[in-house]
Amino acid sequence: MGRAQLHRASREEVAAEPIAPRALEREIWRLENAVKKSRAQLKKIHRGLQKIMGKDAAFIIETQHMLLTDSHLLDEIKGTISERLVKAEWAIRLVERKYQELFRTIPDLSFKAKSNDVSDVLNRLIGNLRRTPARPAAAPASGEQFVLVADDISPSEAATLMSNKRLLGLVLNKGGETSHTAILARTLGIPAILDTGNATELIASGDTVALDSTSGSVIVAPTPDAALEIGRKIEQFGQ
Repeated sequence: MGRAQLHRASREEVAAEPIAPRALEREIWRLENAVKKSRAQLKKIHRGLQKIMGKDAAFIIETQHMLLTDSHLLDEIKGTISERLVKAEWAIRLVERKYQELFRTIPDLSFKAKSNDVSDVLNRLIGNLRRTPARPAAAPASGEQFVLVADDISPSEAATLMSNKRLLGLVLNKGGETSHTAILARTLGIPAILDTGNATELIASGDTVALDSTSGSVIVAPTPDAALEIGRKIEQFGQ
């Protein structure tokens, strides 16, 4: 139980910008530079996560780092830049679309998590190409613990938030039990209510919310009596 922090993520629009043949070498250099920056960022997140949560939880970020050392994925982006003569940002979006369509044809739910990892990594690349990384889900400036309410958050955002020990719980419009965000939450024992559909429309920043992930319920602005009962349950659960 705690105060809600609402996070509305924004996805950068990327246009199909062509490049001249003479600019091809520079565009490949831009991509490789963004890859280096992204690897360094993920290494930092991985170290913080491993220190707080241990090796098992940190493997999710290690997986993303491995994607950026995967010559096949990077060669696909470089090949798209060279063949279509487009800026790296658009080439990345085209490759992302290809992977998303591929994963959608696979019924195994675990591939949904892999699709999210690919998108997370590729969006990080675009942010570093533009030198304007997407603003991550942020903790309240007050320093208090909080419940994050969002449409969805990427695995790397979840890892960063969970490693600072201020995250009390998660309420997401999207997500599922096999998502890496859900796996991280379970590893740390953080209550997570996923796939609500419209939580961001019903909860505002500052609202007091109570989560019961054993029943999948979220109570917004509990009455004093309800808050007392919730407090008892939290105490019993912790024993």
